Amino acid sequence: MDPTDHKRRKLLISMNKTITMLISSLVIGGTLLCTLPLLKAQETAASAPAAPAPPPPPSPAGILRAALRDLEQARLKLNRVPHDLEGHQAAALKACDEAIKESKAAMKVIEEKK
Repeated sequence: MDPTDHKRRKLLISMNKTITMLISSLVIGGTLLCTLPLLKAQETAASAPAAPAPPPPPSPAGILRAALRDLEQARLKLNRVPHDLEGHQAAALKACDEAIKESKAAMKVIEEKK
């Protein structure tokens, strides 16, 4: 066998290994490029915080307390109006007073049932 044939053979084997490594690298790189976005999407979905639980429905006592606060605020604001507005301001104040009275009576009923 000719020494140049031996050199050629070694060169071909070396080139074959290099080409195989290059193709393997391209296949692995392509696979990674295709799967990384999918992994990132799964990671994002997994790390997303769960939706908070809805708050419990307010209790009747809580609703009445809030209504009483609103009625008392409305009464204060009505008192600041500079004119009686043909009796409508006085009527609104009277209605607020009645609503406050009824709301307090309802609160007593709730407290008695506890």
